[in-house]
Amino acid sequence: RALKGSILLTAGDISRQRHFAQEALAYYDQAVHLLLSLGAPEVWAAYLNLSLTAYDHEDWESAAQMSSNSREVALKVSTSEVVSMINSCSLFGLAKRREWSAFDMILTTLLNSDDHRYAQYDSANTLERLAHSLNEEGEALRAQEVWRLTAYQFRALGLIDRALIAENFQV
Repeated sequence: RALKGSILLTAGDISRQRHFAQEALAYYDQAVHLLLSLGAPEVWAAYLNLSLTAYDHEDWESAAQMSSNSREVALKVSTSEVVSMINSCSLFGLAKRREWSAFDMILTTLLNSDDHRYAQYDSANTLERLAHSLNEEGEALRAQEVWRLTAYQFRALGLIDRALIAENFQV
């Protein structure tokens, strides 16, 4: 049954990447229910993917709730790398909700880390979108710091060309 949860998460990822949001939400929701019923620690990933899908549709309240659920589970059952990745993804929702105190604390913590192995393609892309959004909203200083974190993550992923683009936005 845990394997079915992994399959549901993968199906949700494929649907989200193909921009089939309702289908992705259905797969992720099924994964949450199944993984919760099993007491499986991977439920944090289902919550995080629900959050990322909510970001795609500018549903900031749902995104914040799912990020919070993901972090809560991960703090109990996962590594600090997983928590850092979740925190990285949660920055978008915090910014959109203007929760600057929490945003600044998480951003500073992530920037002060020498280890960005937690980076995932989704987290780096989410940060890139966030940096653009912050620039558009006149949050230039925060945008600069998010661009720096974006560059760190793309470098950690071996995506040097994307890291260089992010570094150029920092200037």
